[in-house]
Amino acid sequence: MRRGRHSAFAACLILAIAAAPGAALAQTVDELYASGVKARQAQHFDEAADLFRRALALKADNADALVQLGFAELGRNDLPAARDAFSRALSLAPAYRDASFGMAQVEFRSGNLDAALPLAEKVAEAEPGNADAAALLENIRKAKQASQAKPVPAAAAPAKKPPHRRPDPVAIQLEQGRRLRAAGKLPEAETAYRRALKLSPRNTDTLVALGLVVGSTQRFDEAGRFFDRALAIRPGLLDARLGKVRLAIWQGDARRARALVGDV
Repeated sequence: MRRGRHSAFAACLILAIAAAPGAALAQTVDELYASGVKARQAQHFDEAADLFRRALALKADNADALVQLGFAELGRNDLPAARDAFSRALSLAPAYRDASFGMAQVEFRSGNLDAALPLAEKVAEAEPGNADAAALLENIRKAKQASQAKPVPAAAAPAKKPPHRRPDPVAIQLEQGRRLRAAGKLPEAETAYRRALKLSPRNTDTLVALGLVVGSTQRFDEAGRFFDRALAIRPGLLDARLGKVRLAIWQGDARRARALVGDV
């Protein structure tokens, strides 16, 4: 498996700088799948997701394409879409370890440690030499230990029923923008993200999403400013730093991309 830590991600980005962008026109399921795998390995996650969806449109029960789509969605940080793809793969092939590994990543990144732990343990036990599975399992266990180590007040007040809360309008706009972007409707997605930003100007998720959408329309300077705003709020934000790497790749600036990858 070619998933896991940021070092591998950065290495693949370096390869992406030297590779020719864009997959060859494909017609059959196998051709679409092969092109999607190449795009995902080159960190072209939007392109990869599109290719896998086209393959699934021709053969909806293709568990391999569903798993690869899940990892492409993880690369896009779209956890709901990744969860859906891995769930569909597991419903077709319950013993598919790559799908279990992907679902473990989704649960871990979603903060569902109790759900992530058995999935990661299952893969690690079945594949003792799988370094990615071992690293994920270790991270989950450390996260659980850290959560259990938090002190509990000696005399905690009885739990109160949480008040009814209205849906978060920022989250609604972000989800709408994500769906529009996945459908290829970039101007509409940008509008939704800008509405979210107006509601919460310091929301780094919104700033990164806007940077990616604007960069996809080749407005590179404006996209860079969105990433810079996110980094000014959270200097170590990985998504924003990788967004600037992607901008350099899109602009064909290999030297700058390599330098940014090295920093990441």
